[in-house]
Amino acid sequence: MGSLNGVLRRDFSRNHIGPNLTADIFNGFYNMSLLDFSRNHIGPNLTADIFNGFYNMSLLDLSFNKLRSIPDGAFTGCKQLQKLTLFSNHIKLLKTDTLEGVSTNVRLLISSKSLRKILPEIQNPLIECAPSAINYTLCGGKVDKAVRYGLLGSACDVTMPNPFLWCYNCSFSPAGTYGTPLLCLKCPAGGFYQDEMGQIECKNCSTGTYVPERHYLGKSATDCYSCPYVYSRPNVKDSGGGNNSTFINVMFLIFNSVVLIMVIGKGVHYLKDAYRCKRHQRLEMMEPLTYEH
Repeated sequence: MGSLNGVLRRDFSRNHIGPNLTADIFNGFYNMSLLDFSRNHIGPNLTADIFNGFYNMSLLDLSFNKLRSIPDGAFTGCKQLQKLTLFSNHIKLLKTDTLEGVSTNVRLLISSKSLRKILPEIQNPLIECAPSAINYTLCGGKVDKAVRYGLLGSACDVTMPNPFLWCYNCSFSPAGTYGTPLLCLKCPAGGFYQDEMGQIECKNCSTGTYVPERHYLGKSATDCYSCPYVYSRPNVKDSGGGNNSTFINVMFLIFNSVVLIMVIGKGVHYLKDAYRCKRHQRLEMMEPLTYEH
């Protein structure tokens, strides 16, 4: 990489970077204010002082990686850091000196799914844990592209505090939805669910299952239920035993009549669920529902 000291933001997301992150990748980039390493393969650990020297950096995104721990002093020198995003990793512990050297009013966004302990001696950042609602605001023309194309999985409202300033007031897409630029959409009815926030695609129910109407929106794999059983008439060939074939046809007619009465008794929900399940089975052969940019 060449020297790009004039660059204020850099997007390394979705580049299959990892598992190790070394300082040489930052040569020429120490003047940046926004750095995005989300959705890579970084982990399980970071090198100590890896981000030392980013004196102007205000936003660092390490979400959707494979981090299990953060070494003491990893962000030493990032005195202008305003937001540190670590959610959707596997971090269980925030140690005393995890945020040594950064501002005490930095906003730390981290998942609570794996987090087990925050030492009381830790410096006093504003810690926000998923899946609680997470809201953030970014302002200025320099963050326009980052919000619109680099921070998918969020819903954003655009405001103008004054004629010369654009601000994005955003929140991560909740469970049961997926994100596109500036908008969160519901996972479609049928065989889709999403149990995490801030995602850009929905997950598929396993084969033979679907999300019934009473559990829509699907927010967990446990919202997927077995598809309704639909009886198909057997292919009966008359090999000369006419009475036997007639008996089978009569029994089949009686059976279908009973099933019809049961379906009517249960109402239209049964038919809706069967349709949704059949639709999902057809969609299973297609690409996962996602937004690409």
